[in-house]
Amino acid sequence: MADCVARVVARLRAGEYETEPFLHFPTDPAPDVTLHASLAGTDLAAVLGAAEEPHLLRAVHLRHADGADLTSLTMLPALGHVEVTAADVDLSPLAGLPLRTVRVAGGAVVDVPAWPRLVALDLGDARAANPRALPPAQFLTLHTDQWRALGSPPEGLAA
Repeated sequence: MADCVARVVARLRAGEYETEPFLHFPTDPAPDVTLHASLAGTDLAAVLGAAEEPHLLRAVHLRHADGADLTSLTMLPALGHVEVTAADVDLSPLAGLPLRTVRVAGGAVVDVPAWPRLVALDLGDARAANPRALPPAQFLTLHTDQWRALGSPPEGLAA
Protein backbone atom coordinates (compact mmCIF):
# COMPACT_ATOMS: atom_id res chain seq x y z
CA MET A 1 0.00 0.00 0.00
CA ALA A 2 2.80 2.42 0.86
CA ASP A 3 4.40 1.76 -2.54
CA CYS A 4 1.13 2.57 -4.29
CA VAL A 5 0.75 5.85 -2.38
CA ALA A 6 4.40 6.74 -3.09
CA ARG A 7 3.82 6.19 -6.82
CA VAL A 8 0.73 8.42 -6.77
CA VAL A 9 2.63 11.18 -4.93
CA ALA A 10 5.52 10.93 -7.39
CA ARG A 11 3.12 11.18 -10.34
CA LEU A 12 1.41 14.19 -8.72
CA ARG A 13 4.75 15.93 -8.29
CA ALA A 14 5.65 15.12 -11.90
CA GLY A 15 2.45 16.83 -13.04
CA GLU A 16 0.85 13.68 -14.41
CA TYR A 17 -2.36 14.32 -12.43
CA GLU A 18 -4.40 17.48 -12.27
CA THR A 19 -5.47 18.49 -8.80
CA GLU A 20 -8.75 20.17 -7.97
CA PRO A 21 -9.15 22.70 -5.17
CA PHE A 22 -12.10 20.80 -3.77
CA LEU A 23 -13.02 17.16 -4.21
CA HIS A 24 -16.15 15.83 -2.65
CA PHE A 25 -17.19 12.24 -2.28
CA PRO A 26 -20.68 11.71 -3.66
CA THR A 27 -23.34 11.12 -1.05
CA ASP A 28 -26.44 9.01 -1.24
CA PRO A 29 -29.54 10.63 -2.74
CA ALA A 30 -32.35 11.83 -0.52
CA PRO A 31 -34.32 9.09 1.32
CA ASP A 32 -37.47 9.73 -0.71
CA VAL A 33 -35.74 8.55 -3.89
CA THR A 34 -33.92 5.61 -2.29
CA LEU A 35 -35.21 2.05 -2.06
CA HIS A 36 -33.92 -0.08 0.83
CA ALA A 37 -34.90 -3.72 0.42
CA SER A 38 -34.01 -7.14 1.76
CA LEU A 39 -34.28 -9.77 -0.95
CA ALA A 40 -34.15 -12.78 1.35
CA GLY A 41 -36.48 -15.12 -0.54
CA THR A 42 -37.92 -12.25 -2.62
CA ASP A 43 -37.59 -11.46 -6.31
CA LEU A 44 -36.16 -8.00 -7.10
CA ALA A 45 -38.70 -7.43 -9.90
CA ALA A 46 -41.52 -7.98 -7.39
CA VAL A 47 -39.96 -5.55 -4.92
CA LEU A 48 -39.61 -2.89 -7.63
CA GLY A 49 -43.17 -3.56 -8.81
CA ALA A 50 -44.45 -2.81 -5.31
CA ALA A 51 -42.43 0.41 -5.00
CA GLU A 52 -44.20 3.74 -5.35
CA GLU A 53 -43.05 5.55 -8.49
CA PRO A 54 -40.03 3.33 -9.22
CA HIS A 55 -39.11 5.55 -12.20
CA LEU A 56 -38.06 8.22 -9.66
CA LEU A 57 -35.66 5.97 -7.75
CA ARG A 58 -32.11 7.32 -7.75
CA ALA A 59 -30.60 4.80 -5.34
CA VAL A 60 -31.19 1.15 -4.53
CA HIS A 61 -29.74 -0.57 -1.46
CA LEU A 62 -30.23 -4.34 -1.57
CA ARG A 63 -29.50 -6.62 1.38
CA HIS A 64 -29.49 -10.43 1.34
CA ALA A 65 -29.21 -10.27 -2.46
CA ASP A 66 -27.42 -13.62 -2.90
CA GLY A 67 -27.97 -14.81 -6.47
CA ALA A 68 -30.38 -11.95 -7.25
CA ASP A 69 -31.13 -11.13 -10.87
CA LEU A 70 -30.34 -7.40 -11.11
CA THR A 71 -31.71 -7.03 -14.66
CA SER A 72 -34.84 -5.16 -13.49
CA LEU A 73 -32.60 -2.31 -12.23
CA THR A 74 -31.92 -1.42 -15.86
CA MET A 75 -35.51 -0.16 -16.08
CA LEU A 76 -34.89 2.65 -13.57
CA PRO A 77 -34.02 5.73 -15.66
CA ALA A 78 -32.86 7.91 -12.73
CA LEU A 79 -30.72 5.24 -11.05
CA GLY A 80 -27.29 6.55 -10.09
CA HIS A 81 -26.34 4.61 -6.95
CA VAL A 82 -26.43 0.87 -6.28
CA GLU A 83 -25.43 -0.85 -3.07
CA VAL A 84 -25.60 -4.64 -2.88
CA THR A 85 -24.85 -6.90 0.06
CA ALA A 86 -24.42 -10.49 -1.06
CA ALA A 87 -22.03 -13.41 -0.89
CA ASP A 88 -22.79 -14.14 -4.56
CA VAL A 89 -24.06 -11.60 -7.10
CA ASP A 90 -23.75 -11.03 -10.85
CA LEU A 91 -23.22 -7.35 -11.72
CA SER A 92 -23.13 -7.91 -15.50
CA PRO A 93 -26.78 -6.84 -16.05
CA LEU A 94 -25.72 -3.38 -14.82
CA ALA A 95 -22.94 -2.98 -17.41
CA GLY A 96 -23.05 0.32 -19.23
CA LEU A 97 -25.62 1.95 -16.93
CA PRO A 98 -24.85 5.58 -16.01
CA LEU A 99 -24.21 4.67 -12.37
CA ARG A 100 -22.27 7.24 -10.32
CA THR A 101 -21.57 5.18 -7.19
CA VAL A 102 -21.48 1.43 -6.60
CA ARG A 103 -20.83 -0.43 -3.36
CA VAL A 104 -20.63 -4.21 -3.05
CA ALA A 105 -20.47 -5.82 0.39
CA GLY A 106 -21.01 -9.24 1.87
CA GLY A 107 -17.87 -10.92 0.64
CA ALA A 108 -18.97 -11.39 -2.97
CA VAL A 109 -16.36 -12.04 -5.66
CA VAL A 110 -17.55 -9.97 -8.61
CA ASP A 111 -16.59 -9.16 -12.17
CA VAL A 112 -16.88 -5.37 -12.18
CA PRO A 113 -18.38 -4.16 -15.47
CA ALA A 114 -17.75 -0.81 -17.16
CA TRP A 115 -19.80 2.14 -15.98
CA PRO A 116 -19.17 5.25 -18.10
CA ARG A 117 -20.11 7.82 -15.43
CA LEU A 118 -18.70 6.07 -12.36
CA VAL A 119 -17.33 8.38 -9.65
CA ALA A 120 -16.97 6.01 -6.68
CA LEU A 121 -16.51 2.26 -6.43
CA ASP A 122 -16.43 0.59 -3.02
CA LEU A 123 -15.37 -3.06 -2.93
CA GLY A 124 -14.05 -2.82 0.60
CA ASP A 125 -16.09 -5.82 1.71
CA ALA A 126 -16.01 -7.70 -1.59
CA ARG A 127 -13.39 -8.85 -4.05
CA ALA A 128 -12.94 -7.91 -7.69
CA ALA A 129 -12.39 -10.92 -9.91
CA ASN A 130 -10.89 -8.50 -12.45
CA PRO A 131 -8.78 -6.06 -10.36
CA ARG A 132 -6.63 -4.94 -13.29
CA ALA A 133 -9.71 -4.11 -15.39
CA LEU A 134 -11.70 -1.95 -12.98
CA PRO A 135 -13.63 0.92 -14.55
CA PRO A 136 -12.20 4.41 -14.05
CA ALA A 137 -13.37 6.07 -10.82
CA GLN A 138 -12.21 9.05 -8.79
CA PHE A 139 -12.77 7.23 -5.50
CA LEU A 140 -11.90 3.58 -4.99
CA THR A 141 -12.15 1.40 -1.89
CA LEU A 142 -10.39 -1.99 -2.00
CA HIS A 143 -8.83 -4.56 0.32
CA THR A 144 -5.09 -4.16 0.84
CA ASP A 145 -4.34 -7.29 -1.21
CA GLN A 146 -6.45 -5.90 -4.07
CA TRP A 147 -4.42 -2.68 -4.05
CA ARG A 148 -1.28 -4.81 -4.32
CA ALA A 149 -2.78 -6.75 -7.24
CA LEU A 150 -3.33 -3.51 -9.16
CA GLY A 151 0.39 -2.80 -9.45
CA SER A 152 -0.23 0.88 -10.16
CA PRO A 153 -3.15 3.19 -9.36
CA PRO A 154 -5.90 3.34 -11.94
CA GLU A 155 -6.00 6.41 -14.21
CA GLY A 156 -8.05 9.32 -12.87
CA LEU A 157 -7.98 8.15 -9.26
CA ALA A 158 -8.38 10.99 -6.75
CA ALA A 159 -8.62 9.04 -3.49
